[in-house]
Amino acid sequence: MTVLILAKHDNAVLNEATSKTVTSAKEMGGDIHVLVAGHDCAAVAAEAARLDGVAKVIHVEGETYGQRLAEPLAELVVYLAVAGIVMGSVYQLLMGQSRAYGRQRELMDVHETLRTAAALLAWEIRQASATNGDLYSIGDHSITLRSTQGSGFICVGHPTQPRFGLWLTNGDFQATVDDSVLVFAAGGAGMADDVWKVLKVTSAGPAAAMGLAACDWVGAGVPDVAVQIGVTSPSDTADIALGAPLRTFRRIEYGLFAADGRWWLGRRVGAGSWEKLTGPLLPVWLDGLVFSYKDAAGNPTANLAQVAVVDFVIRAQSYRAPGGGGSQFFTDTLATRVALRG
Repeated sequence: MTVLILAKHDNAVLNEATSKTVTSAKEMGGDIHVLVAGHDCAAVAAEAARLDGVAKVIHVEGETYGQRLAEPLAELVVYLAVAGIVMGSVYQLLMGQSRAYGRQRELMDVHETLRTAAALLAWEIRQASATNGDLYSIGDHSITLRSTQGSGFICVGHPTQPRFGLWLTNGDFQATVDDSVLVFAAGGAGMADDVWKVLKVTSAGPAAAMGLAACDWVGAGVPDVAVQIGVTSPSDTADIALGAPLRTFRRIEYGLFAADGRWWLGRRVGAGSWEKLTGPLLPVWLDGLVFSYKDAAGNPTANLAQVAVVDFVIRAQSYRAPGGGGSQFFTDTLATRVALRG
């Protein structure tokens, strides 16, 4: 509650009665405002501001108020009271709108987190093939798979090394311990012995520096990049022909991890550190991210080679509590089902 006190003065000195009124008002609690109305009464306003317990001084100058007549002062007090009511209502309206906008913003944040997380996980899982060994491990709160990094077409091979130049490439080509390639190898004239071979990448870099200056057909120009493949015998690359498609992969784990006091959808390569992708999500004990796995018949399975469908549920949380203080975060849930390739 705010107490408004009309100061008594002679335009030069504050009357002692005002000080006593302020002392009494302090016992009521709340803010104390003092109205100093007069003519050339700045010194009085300054004196009122020094009184113990005064939160605000309203200083109004005018010759009419300097005469200390009752009618003008009464009109001023009524005006201030009405203005306070109106401004209070406007303030409440603005605060209500601000809270509504805050709630809407945080709700949109939750929905954006759900869409981003679901789209990323669905795209990665959809590219995987359990029968081709693309799944490394599956768990309730994480999945580790062979993730597509780049692709291209073989346009030239090195005469003595298991090294190939690639054309029309896109994506990322590296030679970390977690990188591998899937390359098409055509056997004989028929299709019966055609296979996709999974091989390790031992090096990658500019084609010219790796001894592959030009593509091995007319007009193809310089290869975009070159990769060397780890082999155990010449037969590993014997059936890889010009024009064969090649895709690079990296061992990636997607899961729920904690950072900065919250939980996030993260990604990490091999045994590396987690990379924050989106969030926040609910913590692991509230199932912020949950995977389940089914075979082609729709039965739950823990066998990596039999996984045909992956279901996952994401429970996202707003970044801020919309009301601040002790108010609750917004949460929402999105369930997605993805069928694996092949």
